[in-house]
Amino acid sequence: MKMSGGRHRKKKAPRPLGGRTVRHIMAVISPALDKAVRWKLIKSNTMDFCDLPTPQKKQAKALDAARTLWFIDAARSHPYAHPIIELDSATGCWRGELLALTWPDLSDRDEAKLR
Repeated sequence: MKMSGGRHRKKKAPRPLGGRTVRHIMAVISPALDKAVRWKLIKSNTMDFCDLPTPQKKQAKALDAARTLWFIDAARSHPYAHPIIELDSATGCWRGELLALTWPDLSDRDEAKLR
């Protein structure tokens, strides 16, 4: 049996599941086991005896100015990605905020509507 949460992208070596992933799995399985206890299919919820790992917080990484300009230039040929990437680099919006935008939000033609 493999004791692995997947493979490392570059090294292809097995790696363990992350703390957040284990917590998400627990959030799905534990209520199911609670229901099985209430239905008297099992005697106890074994998830109650598990010690969950604490998720590790990762430091956010930002691109430096040279790499940001290179990234924007690389996206110039794509009509949809370029405005989003340029807006993101200028404002620092969250991914969800950027994905919620519609084309009229980004279009130069509709600039008068935004004022």
